[in-house]
Amino acid sequence: MPGKLILYSILAIAITATVICYNPFLLYFLNDDFVHIPLSSDFTLLQHNSFRPLCDLSIILDYTIWHKQAWGYHFTNLLLHIINSLLVYQLTLFAYTKYNIDKHAKKFALITSVLFFIYANHSEAVYWIIGRSAMLGMIFFLPAIIFYMKEEYRRSFAWMILFSWLAWCSYESTWIILLIAALLSFADCKKGLSTFKKESIRIVILAINFLAYLLVRFYCIHEIVGNYESGAFLQKDYTRLAENFVKLLIRSWLPYSDSSSTLVIIFLLLIVLITAVILLQKIKKLQAAYLFLAAAWIVSLIPYLSLGIDTRGTESERFLYLPSLFVSAFISFIVLNIKKETYRLICFATLVFIQLALLNRNAQQYRYAGSVTKTFTDLLQRFPAQIKLYVDSVPQSCNGALLFRQGFAESIHWLGKADSLDYYSQKQTDLLLQKKYRSQEVKHILDIPGIKPLQQVPAHSAYMRFTDSVLWVYSNN
Repeated sequence: MPGKLILYSILAIAITATVICYNPFLLYFLNDDFVHIPLSSDFTLLQHNSFRPLCDLSIILDYTIWHKQAWGYHFTNLLLHIINSLLVYQLTLFAYTKYNIDKHAKKFALITSVLFFIYANHSEAVYWIIGRSAMLGMIFFLPAIIFYMKEEYRRSFAWMILFSWLAWCSYESTWIILLIAALLSFADCKKGLSTFKKESIRIVILAINFLAYLLVRFYCIHEIVGNYESGAFLQKDYTRLAENFVKLLIRSWLPYSDSSSTLVIIFLLLIVLITAVILLQKIKKLQAAYLFLAAAWIVSLIPYLSLGIDTRGTESERFLYLPSLFVSAFISFIVLNIKKETYRLICFATLVFIQLALLNRNAQQYRYAGSVTKTFTDLLQRFPAQIKLYVDSVPQSCNGALLFRQGFAESIHWLGKADSLDYYSQKQTDLLLQKKYRSQEVKHILDIPGIKPLQQVPAHSAYMRFTDSVLWVYSNN
């Protein structure tokens, strides 16, 4: 009983702290948000030749409700993440019960869903509005897999096909549904829960539906995959594919670091430790569960092999959203199979503490990045129409949190006073999140008299310069 109380206390603290970290009121628009949300305000679908109509519809719905209030979009992102975490609970509980692994079904499902909810590498998917496509795809992926595992053949399979289509129309990461279904069918046949003939028919029907989806996609955007999603495949750059695969493997488990070599060493030690744990557990069905989760995790990384992921920042962490399902299940499986309850609780509490610390670090970065873009867009409201704007050092990112790599011009036209507001950008740079600036908002200085020493600023114009802590504005009106 004391052990249960401690466990539930840890879970409650983890959930509360995570919700605080995801506080939507402390976040703002970033990067592509300034591109896609204005397009959604005009009810534009299939934006920039992408085929994610359900994601586009979600932004259109958000705009209808929230207009230009950033916190509303982030509130929607938080709701999507909560729904996914609840679905992770349902999926893991159903799978654990169906395959009769052991008596800890509810505890396993609870720990897995909480680890998924607090997983620090979800930062880009949750903190960045347009990053929600990863969450939206998973919101349909999870029910599709649940229905595939149900024994009621026709009705459940029909629901599975429907949710698969919804997932495919949300995000490309869900293309792995066919492969995950094949792994589940193999497991069912091996355990005698189904026959090879029955599972083959289901896989063929699912494959036909996926091909139909690809045809619809091609008809709408005139390509199945573009150079962005599959450039390394199209160019047969196998070295790059291998490097990206290693990066994705490492970042699925570990946070970013300034030293890539350190990450590699820690990951290799982690693999050795996990392999030892699996081999020490001589129960065959436990080893089979580990192998299935490992296979599903590797399969879930395939859609991102051409894209890769940043090892020194949070950029592209949205690619880890779906793979983290299998990582969370794998970790909770290891924790629950530690024999002594005291050690289990210590291990779980340590994992929670580490994830929350990392999540808070990422939250600080996205809040800082948002304060930069908000300071800039707030200043736009104070400029008169027709003014010429000279901008120096437009920031691209802050430790992977993208600011104005895209969407700078769009932010001026969308949140400025008039479409005729003009700007001239001199150069772009990355903002480094210095320790002394972590706890404070970005400040600005407006209407400093005189001419900027670096250049002569014409009359009826303003000169803006971004730095790590202050947005300097020189006005010469």
